[in-house]
Amino acid sequence: MNPLIRQGFVAKKRALPGPNADPGRFRDRGARVSLLLIVVPSHARFFAGYFALLGFFAARAAHADTQAPPAEAAPELLYEAPSECPDRAQFLAAVAARGGNFERPNAGPELKFAVNVERRPDGFHASLSVQNGSATSNAREVSAPSCAEVLDALAVVTAIALNPPAASPSTTPPTPAPPPIATRPPAEPPPPPLRGATSFGWKKTVEIPAGKLRFNSDIEINARFGATLGFAPGRALPRLDLSFSRANFVSAPNGQSYLTGTVAQLRVSLLADTTWHFGDVRETVGGQEIGVGLCFSPHYDSTGWVLLGCGEISVGLMGMKKQQWVAPHKYYPVGNDSADAFSRSTQGFGALGLSLQASYNVAAHFQIGVLIAAQTLTRKITDTQPADGSAEVFHSSAILGTAVLGAGTHF
Repeated sequence: MNPLIRQGFVAKKRALPGPNADPGRFRDRGARVSLLLIVVPSHARFFAGYFALLGFFAARAAHADTQAPPAEAAPELLYEAPSECPDRAQFLAAVAARGGNFERPNAGPELKFAVNVERRPDGFHASLSVQNGSATSNAREVSAPSCAEVLDALAVVTAIALNPPAASPSTTPPTPAPPPIATRPPAEPPPPPLRGATSFGWKKTVEIPAGKLRFNSDIEINARFGATLGFAPGRALPRLDLSFSRANFVSAPNGQSYLTGTVAQLRVSLLADTTWHFGDVRETVGGQEIGVGLCFSPHYDSTGWVLLGCGEISVGLMGMKKQQWVAPHKYYPVGNDSADAFSRSTQGFGALGLSLQASYNVAAHFQIGVLIAAQTLTRKITDTQPADGSAEVFHSSAILGTAVLGAGTHF
């Protein structure tokens, strides 16, 4: 051994405290330096191997951390439902209330839940399918009158799929059933269109399914413009009609509707003034008329064509005024010397008529139509010279003809 090393070792040995030695001597700096000079040369290989081994295990631990499996994904929910149904958040709350948790990662392949709700004539129909990795389960389907009921059932199935039962029976007390999902009452479906035809038999029997009968009315309001022939010789009086009609229906639970009775109609007409000449006399005629009628319909469709054949009774007033040519470029009232006054007369009349009407419902509340009518007057309308009452100025025809076109609304 090297003498320097040996001396250092002896110095160290002497510097180490004995059992009864003063501990203060152990903190001697010179002795500690000698110890380091001895230990480092003699154990260099030992410590080099020791640190190399520590580095190997540290590298293995770091490699293991980088190879740790990624965090597992939480299940996914695809949710489709009508607007009146509970929304996605309410469905998730219902599943959570039954023990299901979409936020907790699953241990197996990624789960995907697909919920689809549809409105049907008899209520709501819902389906649930679960995809586990590449495998997809058969759809679970349920139907109920309300959307809340079908979603309650699917919430139970979803919670079971998220938490499959364990092999051994659980000692956990059962969770009380949560309250049903609050939902808005389902919207009333739109009423079916009214279709039917007048039955000419005294009796009619039809079979309908069980349910509620609905009594409906279709009301039409139309404005029509055209002309009437026959009130004045060789002249057509402009005519403006405003008519109201009502058709009554009974609708069965299956949506089939039946026209009951006849279609009632009310008409108000304005006959515009029309002027013409008879020799040296100028005559102006105009009037008003009101009529009521009952109509039969071979085809009535509130969304399409409406055909009516109507019988009508009407009354009216016809006003007449006349002037006579007595000077150049001047007309004077017949039998009156004042040029500012007219010879006026008014006559009442009655008429019986038949009409054919056709209208088409272009939109939900708009229709266009045409009417052709023939009337017979109870007596002719005449006008005579006031001097002796025997000279007839004009007289109407016994038969009147009318044609008008128009548009209107129905509801």
